[in-house]
Amino acid sequence: MNLPPGPKSPYFWQLLQILFNPTDSLDKWSKKYGDTLKLGGNKKPYTVSFSSPDAIQAILTASPEAIGSVQKSELVKTLLGDSSLIFLPEQEHQRQRKLILPSFHKESLENCGREIVNVTKNTMLNLTSGDSFEVRSTMKKISLKVILYSIFGTKDSFNDEQISQTIIKIFNRFDSPQLACYLLTARFIPIFLNIEIGVWKTFKQLQQKLDILIEAEIIKQRESPKSFEKNLLSLLLLAKNENKQSLTEREIRDAIMTLIFAGFETAAAAMSWMLYWVHYIPEVREKLLDELVFPSDNIEPMAVVRLPYLGAICNETLRITPPALSAFSRTVKQKIKIGKYDLEPNTKIDVSIYLAHRRKSVYPEPNKFNPERFLQNQFSPYEYLPFGGGQCRCLGASLAQFEMKIVLATIMTNFELQIVKPKPLKPKRHGIVMIPPQLSMKITQKK
Repeated sequence: MNLPPGPKSPYFWQLLQILFNPTDSLDKWSKKYGDTLKLGGNKKPYTVSFSSPDAIQAILTASPEAIGSVQKSELVKTLLGDSSLIFLPEQEHQRQRKLILPSFHKESLENCGREIVNVTKNTMLNLTSGDSFEVRSTMKKISLKVILYSIFGTKDSFNDEQISQTIIKIFNRFDSPQLACYLLTARFIPIFLNIEIGVWKTFKQLQQKLDILIEAEIIKQRESPKSFEKNLLSLLLLAKNENKQSLTEREIRDAIMTLIFAGFETAAAAMSWMLYWVHYIPEVREKLLDELVFPSDNIEPMAVVRLPYLGAICNETLRITPPALSAFSRTVKQKIKIGKYDLEPNTKIDVSIYLAHRRKSVYPEPNKFNPERFLQNQFSPYEYLPFGGGQCRCLGASLAQFEMKIVLATIMTNFELQIVKPKPLKPKRHGIVMIPPQLSMKITQKK
């Protein structure tokens, strides 16, 4: 097996670099070694990171017999459950994707659009005009309400407050240095995941509380389906497995948890970055305001999502500051040649979204925020892939882009925002999501 060059430092040191200084590390390694890297030092199985369009196309279009996409992380399995979509065998994975995807089709998104407008306006109106607010925590409130609406329906049909507060408490625990250290230790000593002590015990108790709340909603809707509107939960309740049996409460719970964990923080991070870029670059803000001609009390969601410059801002935000640095990892199952490298079975494959989005040959001046590039060019799914690709492409991609556009249009139409301390921001890691550091804005309601 011929492998590409890569950093020679030990696996543990590279892991720390990726955890605590990810973008600088990737920039340094790619500049030194090129667009294909061997990561992890001498740790086996080897990990090879790809970022060229040709290599990414070969990976994402490979057969499941050649490259597998089933995830192996015991930590993530502890959070999401054994029957989470990302841990299912390829055939079962595709079957469950087909059950969930209709929730994000055009008709379902249209029903969700008005709710996004209302949630955004109400959340922003709860802020004190003239004062500053922390952007990401506010976007998290909006993102959570939107994703819970898509799963359960209106807040009147489920225990909105308890579920919301429990989810927020769970995600806030990821800010804890103690939990970060515990999870890092568990990466090397998985048995720690079964020992409930200290901050991990508190985390598990919150997780168990959320399980109880979600399973109560599943039972309630299963017992009286006609009293609930059409939503993702109703689709899962109607679904049958390969043996023509209904999904169990646990299988439905794991599907719901996967969507919450995959879509809540990532959407909040993307919207936070979008607000930052629009208000950090005055000419971008002015061009957007020229395009937004809706009256503040009559924002039409489906018209909003068709606005070209707004769409370009959304796309450029996801290019330059993607919520995830890499797509889901893959594993070589049969010997395969990608580019000039022959990879043996069990080799781990990393598709670097971050590096793919910074290829100068595809994106001139890649570190410049330039929405116009998306008005002037069309990029292939192997050049632009903020939601990953292939069989593991993010299920909620259409909802996330839909939400980003409507939230930004609603805020810009109704409020004036100003960054409190304008300065360049470098993404920092929060779990698996890349978020802006402390970002505060001053808000004033438009007359």
